[in-house]
Formats: sequence, C-alpha cells, structure tokens
Amino acid sequence: MKNIIIACGVVGVVLAGCGNHVSESKLPSVVVNTVKSKYSSSDKIEWEKRSNGYEAEVKSGTNETKVLVDASGNIVMQKQEISKDSLPVAITDVINSTYKDYTLDEAERIEKAGVIYYQVELDGKGSTKDLELVFDANGKPAAGIDYWK
Repeated sequence: MKNIIIACGVVGVVLAGCGNHVSESKLPSVVVNTVKSKYSSSDKIEWEKRSNGYEAEVKSGTNETKVLVDASGNIVMQKQEISKDSLPVAITDVINSTYKDYTLDEAERIEKAGVIYYQVELDGKGSTKDLELVFDANGKPAAGIDYWK
C-alpha cells in the first residue's frame, strides 16, 4: 500500500510539472495563424493554455519570445528577456537606491497595448526573500500589470 501511495505521489508531481501544454492541433486556428504570421521565421513554437488565453513560446535561433494571445487571435502582450544593461537608467537607479539588499537576476521587456514595461527578478541576500517587480519605463511601479512568469 505504501508503494502505491508513493507511486501516485510521483505521478502527480510529474503531471503537475507538465503545466498546461497543449498541441497546436487543439488550438483555434486564428490563434495559431496570428503567432505564425507575426513570427514567421521562428524555429519552434510551444503552446500552453492559460486562464486568459494561449501562451506561445517562440524560439528563433537564440532568441525566445513569449506571446499571450486571446481566443479571438488578438495579441494581449508579449515579452522577451533582455540584458541587465538594457534596462532604462531610471529603473536601474530605483533598484540601486531602493533595493540595496538585492541583486538583479533577470530583466525582461514586456509590451502590452502598445506600452512598454520592464519586469525584473531580484535575488535577496541572506534571509531576504526574492522579489519580482514590474516597472514602467520611468522606473515607477507598473499599475495594472502583474509579473508574468
């Protein structure tokens, strides 16, 4: 009995790790066509079902872009990892002055409704918890946009 319980737990962990991946053939064609026409030079596209649409992870060479598309085929937002040096100076200044006990780990550029945002992951030192923050280009906390994992 104990082995069955352990086996069920392992299967549950494996299935949970798979996320909500979905094959392209099960997606609305308008969603697939939107992404494929915008990223026609992509090498690979992986799909996930989200509560607010479909997420496409588009790979082209060494570049990776994530795109959130609603069920009608509209691009809701997209993000791409950027170098830490590519962050606007205003954001770097806020991090250096307000988050002195943190180290900048990752930076990403997000576009939503034609507006550019930047999200950063800050690693805490010692017992300080890591932070995930979103800023506008002026270094202000972004209102109405959550950190996109």
